[in-house]
Amino acid sequence: MKHRYLACYGYGTGGIWLFVLARSKHEIAERYPRLTVVDRVPAWMSAARQAWIAAQHSVDIDEQPPDWLVALMAERTAGD
Repeated sequence: MKHRYLACYGYGTGGIWLFVLARSKHEIAERYPRLTVVDRVPAWMSAARQAWIAAQHSVDIDEQPPDWLVALMAERTAGD
């Protein structure tokens, strides 16, 4: 059974937030090791912001990732 996890791709001075539909945090870490899965919604993140993230940046672990996520993962890997 899949659950919706809030995750962040941090880039030092900020980050890109997304929801990942997956069976576990471990599954997300294996597929997207550069993402940080959070246990709690940050205090600054309003319900409206969460809804926007869910509408704009949601990823199913079993589907092809969107181009923006592929680019972020490739960019970070190239810079290591």
